[in-house]
Amino acid sequence: MFADFVKMTSQEEFAMEHTRHAIFNVRQVVEMSLFAGISFLLMFISFPILPFVSYMRIDFSDIPILIGTVLFGPIGGIIIAAIKGLLYWLMTGVDLANFIGVFASFVASVSIVLPFSLVMKKTTGRSLLSRLALSGIALTLSLTIVMALLNWLVLTPVYMAVLGMKISMPLAQMVLFGVVPFNFIKGVLISLVIGFVVSRMHTFLKKESTIL
Repeated sequence: MFADFVKMTSQEEFAMEHTRHAIFNVRQVVEMSLFAGISFLLMFISFPILPFVSYMRIDFSDIPILIGTVLFGPIGGIIIAAIKGLLYWLMTGVDLANFIGVFASFVASVSIVLPFSLVMKKTTGRSLLSRLALSGIALTLSLTIVMALLNWLVLTPVYMAVLGMKISMPLAQMVLFGVVPFNFIKGVLISLVIGFVVSRMHTFLKKESTIL
């Protein structure tokens, strides 16, 4: 009986200790919320790069998300992306069309965060420049492939079926000549900007980082 009690108590203490370390502290939650707010504001500063898919616009809202990933790990980066998306949806219109766009933006952010954090963690023995270059290549390829598949299989068909969206070319052609180059260029630009930011702030970021 006593042995069972000791065993149960030990299990409870282990669970509490694990929970305490697994959950972000108050300061980190506040900082993640701040990064999400900055990311949300950056969504309104956007520009098109391909004339025939002018509705696809590049913004740099993923930069605060990636900085958050450097500081808080991939889970922190994904949480920041989720808060950003929720803020945008609530502030710009709670409707189906907007939700689809927010969902696409969230998936894009996740497809950037995960390879970036994974490569940065797995290449700690290399120079910072080579790590940033490899993580940039990884996030660019991931973003391009994931968004091409998502637009081909889910997003565009849903827009066409539910919202009556019309496209001026076959879907596969639009994905190949519109979605793929757009996301490739976006990935390259994001890689260059986050590479510049991390290299400039490396000393400061490394003190708090989980992946540098």
